[in-house]
Amino acid sequence: RLLCYSCHLLSGSHLLPPALSAPLTRLAAQLSAWRTTHRLADGPAMVRHVLQTGWAGGEDDWLAGWLQIATNLVDLLFYPVENIAWAGEHKILPITQDTWWTQANYLWAISLYLNIGSALRKVYTVRQKMVAVKSSEEGARKLENLEREQYINLIQLQFPRLAATSSTPYTGSQRGTCGLA
Repeated sequence: RLLCYSCHLLSGSHLLPPALSAPLTRLAAQLSAWRTTHRLADGPAMVRHVLQTGWAGGEDDWLAGWLQIATNLVDLLFYPVENIAWAGEHKILPITQDTWWTQANYLWAISLYLNIGSALRKVYTVRQKMVAVKSSEEGARKLENLEREQYINLIQLQFPRLAATSSTPYTGSQRGTCGLA
């Protein structure tokens, strides 16, 4: 995933020689197609995950729980929509694939922002708990680890967002994409 996003980002960069842009774009497209094909079987795994963990994923905080419910619902909708788009692209179903890919992209973006909101909420609740647990060194250390995990999660969630933004067509760019200036 990181390789795919990095290729997308670098292909639009003006820091690299223009001769590298086309090969990086092709590699990113192939990696993306490979990832999409491998996600065809992820729908049932997502259903199993929701059934095992519950819709709220065992969240203690009410807002984090609702964010998890919304994320699970969007993710459960994403997989069949993406599968239909894939089937349309490969002429398995007689549909207009662009409409389905657009819907899949909307669901992907909504899921991404719900996950970012969830991670931010968890950071907030961990900080609230840290104020209450200052007397216990072990409890504070556990909370610090949870907070660190959420910051790492937030950083990881920025890669797909950054790759999506950098490969968005922009009319002011010489090559038709915006990337690292």
